[in-house]
This record gives sequence, structure tokens and C-alpha cells, in this order.
Amino acid sequence: MSRQRYQLSETQLKELQASYRNSSKTDEQTRYQAVRLYGQGRPVEDVMDITGCSQTSLYEWWSKYRTKGISGLKDHRLGGNHRKLSPEQVAELKEQLAMYTPQQLFGPESIGGEYWRVPDLQRAVERWYGVRYKSKTSYRELFNRCGFSYQCPAKVYRSRSETKVAEFEAALEKN
Repeated sequence: MSRQRYQLSETQLKELQASYRNSSKTDEQTRYQAVRLYGQGRPVEDVMDITGCSQTSLYEWWSKYRTKGISGLKDHRLGGNHRKLSPEQVAELKEQLAMYTPQQLFGPESIGGEYWRVPDLQRAVERWYGVRYKSKTSYRELFNRCGFSYQCPAKVYRSRSETKVAEFEAALEKN
């Protein structure tokens, strides 16, 4: 059983071509091109080969174009993990992170103790705002927006003797 084919009018083809040229989003351009080629009567296999889309996507785009026109092919995604906290909430969070340590908020269950780390920030944001991000990168970005920077602690041995270190440095200076 073959699918019913529709031919696009010259006006529709020109509209798709103009939308393709005016769009800066490659995902949208792929949709415009695929629908235009399919609407010109090209075989599905050729359209899939030229645009790199799947048959399911092609039929979905074709259906959206037939019902909604060009607006059905536009990219309406927000993209990734969009900002879930308002600028006011971020400013408030910044104050709270400066005011409290994880140990003060979570007690012995805190990961960072007196320093904020991603798991503690995750718990705090969820507790205060009811927000949960999908990735740790989003929490790192939130730290950045709050004015925190990544710190890599220096390796210091707790068992070292400060007097022995001072004596060693003094011996180096003499030589």
C-alpha cells in the first residue's frame, strides 16, 4: 500500500525555499528542505538520503506542514536545561550561599562541610525553590551565576611538621 502523495503549489515551494534561506537554524532548514523535496514528488529514500532525516520524521514534518503551514516546521524547543530560577531567585540564592555553609544547613550529612559542592547546592536548591536540574553542569553554571568559582584545593599533607618544613627551607637558603 503506497502513501497518498500531495504536490505542493509553486507558491508553497517558493515559501519553503524562502524560509530555508532566511533561517539560521540548521534543524529548521532540514525540515524546510525535506518537505520541499517531498512535496516536489521526490522518492522518500532520496529525501532521506539528501537531508539525513528518518522516514518517520519526514512524514511527521509533512503532516505538520499540511496542517499548520510554515509555522508547523519552526523549532519551538527551549533547548537543554533552560534557566529554572529567575534572576531574583539567583540573587537570593547567592546571598543564602554566602550566609550559610552546607554544614549549617544539612548538619553531618553535608558533603562539603564548610565549602559548597554540587551535591549540597543540589539539595539546597531543591529545598528552597523546589527546582531540580537534569545535569551537574547546570549546577556548576548556577554556581558561576552566583559568583562562585571552581577551587582546586592544594595537596597538603596533614602529617607534615611545620618546624621541619621551616628548617628545610632555612637549609635551602643557606646553600
